Amino acid sequence: RTAVEGYRSNLHCIAKGLTQLIIAFKSLTSQTRNELEIQLLLEVFLEHSTIVLLRASQTDPKVLQKMIG
Repeated sequence: RTAVEGYRSNLHCIAKGLTQLIIAFKSLTSQTRNELEIQLLLEVFLEHSTIVLLRASQTDPKVLQKMIG
């Protein structure tokens, strides 16, 4: 049995994977080759992730378990 439930479903990889995808896609599609665009997208991703985590922390644990399990 795993010590952390997130490792059972690989949820711990989502943030790193999405960050790498944002950087890769933006670096390939950017016409200006401006690193500030990538930084802005990462900041937006961080803001959205924070909102999702805050909402999840306020959810009833039983409901949350049904959603992810």
